[in-house]
Amino acid sequence: MAQKKEIKGEIFCNLEHIVQLEPKRMSMGVRPSGNLHLGSFTTLLLSLYALSQVKGATLDLEVMDLDFDLQRGRVAKPYYNETIGDEKTGETRLVGDELVRQLEEAIKVVERLLGETVRDRIDLRKFSEVYRNPAMTETFAHLILNPLSRAQIKHAIFDGKGNRFDVPLYPICPDCGMSGATQPRVIIETKELETRCFNPDCSTDVYRVSLLDPGAYNIHYFIDPIRDSVKCKNHPVSDLHIFGGDYGIQGGQKKLTKAERIRVIYNQASNTPPAIFIGPEITIGQLKMSKSTGIGVDWKNVALLREYVDLILTFVSSVESDQPSRLDYLKIQERLGV
Repeated sequence: MAQKKEIKGEIFCNLEHIVQLEPKRMSMGVRPSGNLHLGSFTTLLLSLYALSQVKGATLDLEVMDLDFDLQRGRVAKPYYNETIGDEKTGETRLVGDELVRQLEEAIKVVERLLGETVRDRIDLRKFSEVYRNPAMTETFAHLILNPLSRAQIKHAIFDGKGNRFDVPLYPICPDCGMSGATQPRVIIETKELETRCFNPDCSTDVYRVSLLDPGAYNIHYFIDPIRDSVKCKNHPVSDLHIFGGDYGIQGGQKKLTKAERIRVIYNQASNTPPAIFIGPEITIGQLKMSKSTGIGVDWKNVALLREYVDLILTFVSSVESDQPSRLDYLKIQERLGV
């Protein structure tokens, strides 16, 4: 009987443990599904603080624009093609570019609050730009074309949910540019994905896209972190990934957290997967802060931001390392006397 493969990669929640690990390359991703809210800002804060404390470390900060919002229904426009209008100038820009702008603004504020300059050690870019690298594309294709790794990935992502997805990639219709949350068929011989367009305004029915074409499909956000393990030009591997608090929430039949399920996928991609840090989950009362549901707080609307930053850093430096934590923003405001 074959031995079960050991699952590697430490998962922890204490901020000071990052300093003890002394990572050389940290990574963090943000989905461009709306303005930078307090939850993502808090994760960014923790990433920049860790960067300021670890001499010589760098941060791979990427806007995950190859994903799309599964809550938008059966058909959705990919983030990397989606635009947003500027009310003041009337100009439009890609949502990914807008989030890059907002992250640049937030980095400057955090640098001022921390009294540290770290921007020169941050690689801030869109994932669609990174994914054009052939080494990155071929790694993803190999994982999908290999039946064993594909099964492991499917089980890790859709553990016990009865989800009908088989491959966590979403082909984009070449005619209408829309992507559907439907199960594509893997054509191993030609390295293609085959699916059907469900856009009622499009005349295309069945179509295929190449796995080796980085602009032909969207990627489920659980797959995004595999980039940490792919070594290619201008993209070194990461030894620590920093996630927000929702990655500490358990789910599925096995009651695994998102971080634990992503660790399974990491192990399919690398023999030396990165460690995983999980920050606190920021809630509004008992409700999860979420851009997709409209429950959230814009970080620029936080009163006493410096005091908020100090509170967060103190709290996350003292939590139990193996216990994901939760903070109620309403109670934080009360504690700060807002």
